[in-house]
Amino acid sequence: MKHQLVHIHGGEWFDSYEAYIDYLRAYEIGDPNEPSARKWRDRYEEFLGESWQIIRPEMPSSRNAKYNEWKIWFEKYAPYLHDEVTLVGHSLGATFLAQYLSHETVPYVIRALHLVAPAFEGAGGFGLDDELATLGQKVPNIYLYHSKDDTLVPYEDSLRMHALVPEAELITFSDRGHMLQPDFPELMERITT
Repeated sequence: MKHQLVHIHGGEWFDSYEAYIDYLRAYEIGDPNEPSARKWRDRYEEFLGESWQIIRPEMPSSRNAKYNEWKIWFEKYAPYLHDEVTLVGHSLGATFLAQYLSHETVPYVIRALHLVAPAFEGAGGFGLDDELATLGQKVPNIYLYHSKDDTLVPYEDSLRMHALVPEAELITFSDRGHMLQPDFPELMERITT
């Protein structure tokens, strides 16, 4: 049986519908004729090999994410996950996984949880609270990855999380921004150990 890895991508949240509309109006898309840059999240198969099954749920409304919608969608994958699954979340995906796992019980054993640049607070129902402290009792291996120069999610958010989940290993960078680079060897190494 292949190892399983579930990757939950990031997204945007807004305090109001008007703020979302303003975001859409101001958002600049890239040139569709240019190839998009590959990021580490697109390269699991290359890094991990054929012994891994990579599951990438396309979470609903990622441009205007709502926690309850993501929860419903994520739970649809539960019947397909087996024990010893590895979960990886980036940005809002990391916040979602931390929030979901600290409040819910899952029917499978989680081998490891990797939270990359997670936000502590948010809107749209996203946000962490003191229940996060239960995460260390539910998941044996938790890793927090954050760069001090992240301009989208403050590094201090991971420090807050680490204070509530001291069992987690905090991996700090100084020059990775919001962790959108093509390579992420530190993550890949921990996934396979």
